Amino acid sequence: MLKPENIYSALTPMYYSTKILGFSPFLLKGKSSKLSSVVNVLWSTALICVYGGYAFYALNTAPNNDTIVVKIADSINTNLSILSLCGSILFGCIFRSSISNVIRGIATIDDQLWRLNLNIDRKYHYRKTKIYLIIFIFLLMLYMCSIIFVKCLEYLSHTNIITVGLVIADLAPLFSVFAELQFCTLALLIRKRFCWINAKMDTLKKQSGRNKQRFVGKRSKLAEKSSILSLLQEIGDKHHELCTIAKQLNKAYAVQILLFMIQAFLVIVIMSFYLIKMYLLNSFHKITANEKIVYMNILALHVTLVLIIVLVCSNTSKEARKAGILLHNSVTLNSLDGVESFDIGVACFSLQLLHHNVKFTACRLFTIDETLLYTVCDIANIHKTIVHVADCWSGYHLLVYIDGSSNSPEEIQHAICKIATEDIEASANATITRELKGVCTTKEVMERLAQLEARLLEEIKMIRGMEIKLGSHVPAVSSTEKSPTLLKQSKNGYQRDLEAAKNNQTIHYTELGRSFLYFWKVYDIENILTFSESSVQSGIFYVQGNRLQITLHPHHLGTHYLALELSSTNWLPKHRFIILNRNNEKGDLSSQILGMSIPLFRIHTEKISTLDFIVDGSLIIKLVISYY
Repeated sequence: MLKPENIYSALTPMYYSTKILGFSPFLLKGKSSKLSSVVNVLWSTALICVYGGYAFYALNTAPNNDTIVVKIADSINTNLSILSLCGSILFGCIFRSSISNVIRGIATIDDQLWRLNLNIDRKYHYRKTKIYLIIFIFLLMLYMCSIIFVKCLEYLSHTNIITVGLVIADLAPLFSVFAELQFCTLALLIRKRFCWINAKMDTLKKQSGRNKQRFVGKRSKLAEKSSILSLLQEIGDKHHELCTIAKQLNKAYAVQILLFMIQAFLVIVIMSFYLIKMYLLNSFHKITANEKIVYMNILALHVTLVLIIVLVCSNTSKEARKAGILLHNSVTLNSLDGVESFDIGVACFSLQLLHHNVKFTACRLFTIDETLLYTVCDIANIHKTIVHVADCWSGYHLLVYIDGSSNSPEEIQHAICKIATEDIEASANATITRELKGVCTTKEVMERLAQLEARLLEEIKMIRGMEIKLGSHVPAVSSTEKSPTLLKQSKNGYQRDLEAAKNNQTIHYTELGRSFLYFWKVYDIENILTFSESSVQSGIFYVQGNRLQITLHPHHLGTHYLALELSSTNWLPKHRFIILNRNNEKGDLSSQILGMSIPLFRIHTEKISTLDFIVDGSLIIKLVISYY
């Protein structure tokens, strides 16, 4: 039982537990028949009717004697939980084939990675996966049983059909956890495969370092580089397939994640505020001890689930991006002059990592990473501040006398007492008025503002008089000449700017023959090189009817190298990048002739981080394109 042979048997605990709740309307292994597919969808539809219709009916029918604040909190929490639960089941039915394809894709990747001679015991990994799933599901079931027990104690005295529906509605947040269990399990499996690939690349780097220390012939080096290149190509193919599977997983669970995040945001904000008022401010005395336990558990559950989902998505994305750093280190150790095929293969892998990577989003509305936690905290603080201010001003009413006889503000509180019995029905009103000390009236505030205005006008008149006196006898100012070096640098910098403005998008004869020149002035380059992790793109220009654009990567593959790339949809001519030296034309930094074989120009950022290249925070890049 605990010795699975493949990934399908390792996922059986998760599959059957989620299938009972309607989240897995598909076959775990192989394609489902029409009959089984119809049965699974009907079962999920029946559960949607039970969760949605029955629970909503019970919520709207059951009597509720709580305060208005508690009613709002309960209504938002339960209704959002039921909506999230029904939506997760519905979209699980819609994307059931995509989820099944993700599992089959992971199984196929396992077979392909095994052929790369990875030193990994797959059966041991499958056994650990199954044990962890069994433990987590057991703890979740135990937690659900404890919550059911607490809710049953609350409804023990009046058990009926309505109270059963209320218990189902209160358990909706726990049921929807199983959809997140599916997503996190599959995401962790994908992350583990990325770890295997990175471990293989790290082993390759260490092996190359040991081989570099001993002396071998050039023919042996070529053979070694050929084997390394073929292995890198296979690893790149597997990395691309894993990224595709991760995107398919994100697409299949995007709506479920969005519904859960909306539910979690509101529950965390509302529950945290009301728990603070209950325990710190001693409000809401009508809430029972059982309700306090349930509220605390709901808050802790949602905080834990948000942390788990964020950490799983963030770590999976980081593990996928880690391959770029390992590739850069491997290229540094295996650099060899004259092996153009090695450079081309590595460049293709590098471009693949740049344009095809892993990023989890909720329907492309926001990225699921650590920044999401800061957003939740900010929303909670804003909500607490708004409600606290509204609560402070709701208890009293200030009347301010502006033109009346009284010069002090007063606070007037109104109280209404109603007495209703079988024989007597009466009401009494009381009004309490007291003088507020230490508070200014509107009249006093206006008088102080008028005094400040008069003083300000008087000071402005004094300043104008001083300006007139100073202008009548201005002392002579001795002029100083700039140093010849600064004048020369300023003149040269102006000439390079004039060259860029004059020759931009013109045709000249260069070493490439008839060439098209394009100049790109990158502003705020110092902040881009220091803080930016994303790429920067120039404006779009056209050459011979083809749409072109320059892309600047400030930290290519997470290194201190700046990379320049000419982007085009269907045409990449011979070209050359030149970084202009603003003080000396002979000090320009020029790339080799680029094209399909070598598409990138990489240069260390220290070479351009000087006053020779960066003037007034800008850098000028010259592009020379062979123009036929």
